[in-house]
Amino acid sequence: MKVALDISALNPNFKEHAKRGIGRYVREIYGYLKENQTNLSLNTFDQTLLLSETQKNLISYLPCGRQSVSQQIFIPYKLKGIAKNSDFIHFPAHTDVPLFSPQPFVVTVLDLIYLLFKDLYDQGNLRARFARKLEIMSIKKASMIIAISEATANDVNRLLGIPFEKIRVTHLGVDKTFFNIERNLDYEQSFRKQYNLSNDTKLILYVGGIDQRKNYKTLLETVRILKEKYKDNNKCDFRIIMVGNISKDRQYRIFKNLVKEKNIENLVIETGYLDDNSLKLLYKFANLLFFPTLYEGFGLTVLEALASGLPVVSSNAPAVKEVSKDFALTCDPNDAEKYAYFIDLLFFNDSLCKKMSSEGIIHAGNFSWSETARKTIDVYKEMYSL
Repeated sequence: MKVALDISALNPNFKEHAKRGIGRYVREIYGYLKENQTNLSLNTFDQTLLLSETQKNLISYLPCGRQSVSQQIFIPYKLKGIAKNSDFIHFPAHTDVPLFSPQPFVVTVLDLIYLLFKDLYDQGNLRARFARKLEIMSIKKASMIIAISEATANDVNRLLGIPFEKIRVTHLGVDKTFFNIERNLDYEQSFRKQYNLSNDTKLILYVGGIDQRKNYKTLLETVRILKEKYKDNNKCDFRIIMVGNISKDRQYRIFKNLVKEKNIENLVIETGYLDDNSLKLLYKFANLLFFPTLYEGFGLTVLEALASGLPVVSSNAPAVKEVSKDFALTCDPNDAEKYAYFIDLLFFNDSLCKKMSSEGIIHAGNFSWSETARKTIDVYKEMYSL
């Protein structure tokens, strides 16, 4: 069985996949397939490296639509050579599929955010609408579809009309290293000193961007409610630690204005992007993860927090609830009062925190990248027999 696998997501110069969940997904399944499958011939390609210098130069002259031209015109032509030596192609991200693939293909659908939350995004942008249309057409042309959660599979069926017979669910996994993180007091003290935090300052951790569906407005409102709750009796000194490259997001100006408007500037700390090791160490001394997302295709951040033993307060968005089960405190995505109640509860209930920590670790153990890869191989076998 010969499979061509798109590993473009590993290239830091390809979109922003490498630092996101898609980058981790591709890295993990590629590593497993490369090392464990003697009966599988893997032919990998990187879309950024397929183009010649002449093609890159031609694209650079375009005033707009460079990514679409590259993906829909040049890449299919370049894939012809790869397709000749493969039975089919696997595109691990539905945003990266050329509509005219030279070979039958499997596509992994990560989410259908733009269809579910049209009111949150600028659908008046003709180029954006055209790109979304191409994505949908590409998904519909796939021979088989991998969905990363049951929730996403249901969305694909309901919104795109694709029968469940063509869809296979392969949950994402969690790296084993998250289960074995040791608390590093030197790192913790250095972090607290860097941001002028006392040892008693409680830390709410948020990991991710500030795309609108991440629900940062409710996040900031929750912080405001907690500040109001603690202001009279000095009951609690706390901060929210925002991990991620949020300063480059188009929503950043609105985010900063809201922080100022709610008078919580001194409570919001932006760390920028942290490497995996630093993030894992932060998981070990933060008090909880706060994840009020409106929608996720899976909820990898929540799973990694559970694996590290960090209590989680999250929305009950379908995929997140599917992943966390009853091992996180969840509520309606926009219920800031309930979030504040949950966070206050965890701040001062050590026994509950310990229970959530130990049970969360056990639950997260049900998700592994090796199982993700094995289920992916099962899909490949189905494709091969079509």
